[in-house]
Amino acid sequence: MRLIRGTVQHVLPYNYYEWTIENFTSEVEKYEIQSPSFLSRFPLTRVWWMCLNPRGDSDKNTNYLSLFLSCRCRNLRYAVSARFSTLGNENEETRYSVIVVREPSYNQKFGISRFSETSRIMNEVLANNGKLVIICDIEFVNKWERSRGMHDDFVDSESDTESDFETWS
Repeated sequence: MRLIRGTVQHVLPYNYYEWTIENFTSEVEKYEIQSPSFLSRFPLTRVWWMCLNPRGDSDKNTNYLSLFLSCRCRNLRYAVSARFSTLGNENEETRYSVIVVREPSYNQKFGISRFSETSRIMNEVLANNGKLVIICDIEFVNKWERSRGMHDDFVDSESDTESDFETWS
């Protein structure tokens, strides 16, 4: 069962998303927590959400938090780089792994099975009055189109101008 918890805020001008989960200490026993969905700032609107497994995504990862980024779309025609981090006490940011999303099938998720040790995150949460803040920085790397051959050709699109980026919030 997925539980949708917290709020997602688009932080400008930095263009990243903050997922805030209040009272995270009571959520740590859950199997999967899902953020509310949010739209990316890009000419083609994509619906995203983050999924956090407080006890890992498998038996061998039970001492780790697993964090995933999901996209709902027919096809993702842009390579995506996503960077996850947590915002600890005193607004000190801790960066973690980078993932690259290539061309997911419908509702496929990508992420990090061992995002961070549960004990380390819980120390941050306790120091931050029970609140967990996860930052997701999504960057669209380049547009590609399916070629007739056996590989993908990456091409730049003339329609992707600076003004196109400003029309989405």
